[in-house]
Amino acid sequence: MPWLVASVLYVAFVDRGGVNVPFSDDWSLIALLQGDISHQLGLSALWAQHNENRMIIPNLIFLYVARHARDFEVVMMRLGAIMFCVGNLLVLLAIRTRSEVNSWLASGVNFVATGLTLVGLFSLAAVENIFWAFQFAWFFIYALSALAILMIVYFERRRFPLKRTLVSLIAIAVVASISSSQGLFVFISEGAAILFFALAKSDRGERRHYLLVAFGVLASFVVTAGIYFYNLNFAQITAAPSRHNGIAYLYEYFTTVATTYSFGLTHHGSVLARDAVSCIYLVIIVVTLARFLRYRALPDPVVVFFVTFAVIFELAVTMSRHQFGLTQGASSRYALYFLPAVGVLPLLVQGWLRRSGPERTPRGHFSIDAINFRSPMATVARLGLLGLVAFTCYKVDTNFGIPAAKAIKAQRMVAVAQVKEYPKWNAQEVRLYLYPSSRFIAPYVLFFQRYESGFTKG
Repeated sequence: MPWLVASVLYVAFVDRGGVNVPFSDDWSLIALLQGDISHQLGLSALWAQHNENRMIIPNLIFLYVARHARDFEVVMMRLGAIMFCVGNLLVLLAIRTRSEVNSWLASGVNFVATGLTLVGLFSLAAVENIFWAFQFAWFFIYALSALAILMIVYFERRRFPLKRTLVSLIAIAVVASISSSQGLFVFISEGAAILFFALAKSDRGERRHYLLVAFGVLASFVVTAGIYFYNLNFAQITAAPSRHNGIAYLYEYFTTVATTYSFGLTHHGSVLARDAVSCIYLVIIVVTLARFLRYRALPDPVVVFFVTFAVIFELAVTMSRHQFGLTQGASSRYALYFLPAVGVLPLLVQGWLRRSGPERTPRGHFSIDAINFRSPMATVARLGLLGLVAFTCYKVDTNFGIPAAKAIKAQRMVAVAQVKEYPKWNAQEVRLYLYPSSRFIAPYVLFFQRYESGFTKG
């Protein structure tokens, strides 16, 4: 099974590169550990704001692992890797459920397509997350978002039974939302995918039923967001108003993903390569809109779900980071949710070519571009574009991901060596708030707190 092989290699890569040293947001867990040791940890502490996030589920997992694991950082990295692998499996299953496989040739094509897709899904474009324990929350939401679209496809085949659909989708989105702020976007992506299914229904009764389901999901989003942002201290999120406008944010979105993937076209990700990648995405958008206007053809809801999630996430990131006056919107860690979005784009292109000379859909009716293996041109186009994505991601990994992973490991090892020069900081008072099984943090606390960046010498 290609997914199993890719997962084993990915987890082994994470395990080999992980170093048991806290980094950045990992230090915010100290207060959580202190509260638990002093038996003063309540719901308010688990619900406490971290930047723009509320993280009940990850905090509970952090506490459990800290109690039972000596190498907390590495264990959390492994758990993040497992969530990432599970998420990629769910992405593949969602793609497969939208494919028409009805012959041994189609099955062979699907096997090749799966292998190429896996190269893109397991890309190291978001390498910054991999060796950062706190980012487990992001990988957890990654898996939940993939589960959400898989459930949508499952229930759509059963005409969206109202109660079961709403309970399942709302539960997934709520769990994602109380794991980190981007989990709220699962609600929006679910609503968008169901809406596209609804638009493709010619029967008015069915369409109204689907719209009711979409309305239920989006209404739940409003309620959840209201609870989420109640009493949220926005002073921790925004600083001076940014000079950027909406167009600038949108441009930042394109350049963020384009900068990451341009490493696959040139060794250093040149401006020309970045602009070329941006043009590819713009062409896809233009063609999709043209097909909608001319043929009333809608992209597949699986594509809509992942692209919606990636776009909203990146726009939110660039806006919040520019509010701080930072340029972190182009940081590699934000590429995580682009991976499934890029992975499903070839399916969108194949949908364009699924039949020759499509007739105009009657007024008021829409159709979804299905993935049909019986169209040779569509299949060739899909495999060709998947091959391009796989090659680009391979170059991203070799030019950027693997060197960055080695640099991160070397940086952490230098930090460990530096700490050994300061045994006087291995004091009893440093250990007071640490679990007996978490003594790995003790020698590093005062050392790292003296340095703003965490790993540079004073």
